Amino acid sequence: SRWQTAISSAFFHSLSRAGRLHPDADPKRHGVAVERDVRYGTAAEHVLDIYRPIAHPGPWPVVFYVHGGAFMSPIDPFHLRYVTRLATTLGARIVLPDYPLAPTHSWRDAPARATHESEA
Repeated sequence: SRWQTAISSAFFHSLSRAGRLHPDADPKRHGVAVERDVRYGTAAEHVLDIYRPIAHPGPWPVVFYVHGGAFMSPIDPFHLRYVTRLATTLGARIVLPDYPLAPTHSWRDAPARATHESEA
C-alpha cells in the first residue's frame, strides 16, 4: 500500500544519510574533495555532486556516475566509497547527479533528468 511504500522509502533515505557519517565514507580521508549541490540549471532540483582527487592536478577526465539503486534508493555509503576510489584511481572528476526517486516519482523521471544533466 501507499503508506508502506512511503515508510520504506523514508527508512532507506535515512539509512543512506546515516551511512555518510561513517569515517570511511569521508572523501577527504581518502584524498578526494567534494563540491556538493552544484547547480547546473534554473530549477532548484537541478543539482549534482562532483568528486575530484586532491593530489592530481587537472585537467581531469570526467565520469558521469549513476548508482545502481533502480531509481528507488538514494546513493548509499558503498557507492560513495566506490566513487571516492574511482576519483583517486582514475585521477578523474566523478559527477553524481541528484535525481527524483520512486515512489514519489516515476522511474521515467530519473533518466530524463540524468540525460539533461549530462548535457549541461
